[in-house]
Amino acid sequence: MCGIIGILSTSPVMKKLMHSLQTLEYRGYDSAGIALFYQNAFKLFRAAGKLQNLQQKLVEEECNSGIGHTRWATHGGATEANAHPHIAGDVVVVHNGIIENFAELRNELEEIGVGFSSETDTEVICQLISFYFQQSGNKLESITKALKRFRGSFAFLVAFKDAPQQLFAVCKGSPLVFGQRTSNEKLEFFVSSDALAIAGWAQQFVYMKSGEIMQMDQLSQKIKLTNFDLEEQSVCFEENRLNAEACSKQGYPHFMLKEIFEQPRAIAQSILAASNLFQEKKKQILEFFSKPVTLIACGTSFHACMMGKYFLEKYARIKCDCELASEFLYRSPIIGGSYIFISQSGETRDTLAAFDMVKESCQSLSIVNVPTSQLARNSSLTFVTQAGYEIGVASTKAFTAQLTVLMQIISQLCNNVQISSDLSSTSFKLGEFMQFVGNSVKNISAAMAQFKSLLYLGRGCSYPVALEGALKMKELCYIHAEGYAAGELKHGPIALIDETMPVLVFVSEQTLEKVLNNVQEVAARNGKLIIICSVSCKEKFDNVFQPISLSSSQKVNEVLQKIQFIEHPDASEAGEVLYQSVIQQLIAYYTAVELGVDVDQPRNLAKCVTVE
Repeated sequence: MCGIIGILSTSPVMKKLMHSLQTLEYRGYDSAGIALFYQNAFKLFRAAGKLQNLQQKLVEEECNSGIGHTRWATHGGATEANAHPHIAGDVVVVHNGIIENFAELRNELEEIGVGFSSETDTEVICQLISFYFQQSGNKLESITKALKRFRGSFAFLVAFKDAPQQLFAVCKGSPLVFGQRTSNEKLEFFVSSDALAIAGWAQQFVYMKSGEIMQMDQLSQKIKLTNFDLEEQSVCFEENRLNAEACSKQGYPHFMLKEIFEQPRAIAQSILAASNLFQEKKKQILEFFSKPVTLIACGTSFHACMMGKYFLEKYARIKCDCELASEFLYRSPIIGGSYIFISQSGETRDTLAAFDMVKESCQSLSIVNVPTSQLARNSSLTFVTQAGYEIGVASTKAFTAQLTVLMQIISQLCNNVQISSDLSSTSFKLGEFMQFVGNSVKNISAAMAQFKSLLYLGRGCSYPVALEGALKMKELCYIHAEGYAAGELKHGPIALIDETMPVLVFVSEQTLEKVLNNVQEVAARNGKLIIICSVSCKEKFDNVFQPISLSSSQKVNEVLQKIQFIEHPDASEAGEVLYQSVIQQLIAYYTAVELGVDVDQPRNLAKCVTVE
């Protein structure tokens, strides 16, 4: 969940390292650091907190090689002492991932007199390589000998004091991409957790595989790719086609708001891409869905799985199960079954671990936003969502793109052209709708920021939306929020409802009658109701309730005195899902803005969860 960067250049690298770390900060922002390589010396800069704290410590250095790191704390608190890079003797390391047996190795090293200055598992990597290097003087042998002792999933970069022009990159289960370019007739080398961090410089990329070591030497202008047994591997470059400008907010105050407003394009392009791939791989896809189906994911992607289950069973009449990847690990897979794995990054550690359990005996289909990810490369079938880079930690456009791909697959599976048509129609209307609904959402969000707990309710296709809305409120606003199936209200959660409890109810046309009963139950107990529904549903509610109208001049403390409505255009279930998903995102976004918290980088979170 950390971000690492290494550069061997023909010109000073400090600004490049910092620029790359800014791109990687979505992977962790508890602390950051860089190390510059000089002959027989490292110069270290580290700081706790966000990257701006490190920036304040830097002084310009004329150094052409170095490494950097932005951290999401796993072992040890977010302190400067625990920040990377770590140095031991002649060795410096930055690391992403987990060394599962670090405590055992640390005890072993301490028993022979090795001292530690941090609480991290990373320092164990550094100290063990340093220990072996003192014995043999052989860099590569020291690294491979240490690798045999490590358990876990990780990637790290390691350099040695006597060779500032050399860098070693090690990949075992965590993402790592190598890039190079020619500058002034000399090769420059780059390596990072994310290709976008080096997209502004690298002309060519190689996405490293688990179990590989890349050796870079800027002096000799050579690279060498081997496996952990030091058997040389072929290097297959692909051209850099990434847009480094994707990291720009393009005039929006936050990446999240920009990404919310990019959803119409992401949905439209995802429909087209999924439709084309289905036609291309139709025979294989039909075979895949002829067997029992299980959808597996974590977090927001799991809510997409739940939606997929709903539509698969209702429209395609295909029985399927949904599993949290972290819990699936404790069960046995169905041999010969079909498994759908959903992950925005394609590198989610728990999802990859679940994938590893079934890849040999079952068919796999992945839905990812990163076509070069491990999950995409290794699945039998891969549908790539067309969301583009998503920088905000809380997922928005990647989520609706996942929903779109799932519903488009189902539309073609059961020859239901109406689902596909409704997806397309909604994507065209969504941009105008988001502009229209803004003031209503802002007023309600300003009021909700005053509360400590919220309930989200939904039935049918609106239930996963309610769960996702509650998750967004927790992630972004640090407000306790729970999502429930509306039918479960009277089975416990109703005890929480009083005048201090806002209840957001997501209503679909097909569940209106049942949800109306739930709404009356909440109103009878003075709960503060916010109802998200279509224009037609709203008209039916009017026969029972008399809501007040919203205006920008209304005082915030009056907004939730009565039942409030956020309306969206009439649509089929597929369209309702997209409208309601966008509404819950906007509610969380504007509530976070009202609270003054960091919208794009919420506390304790990271975009790409590469540890279990």
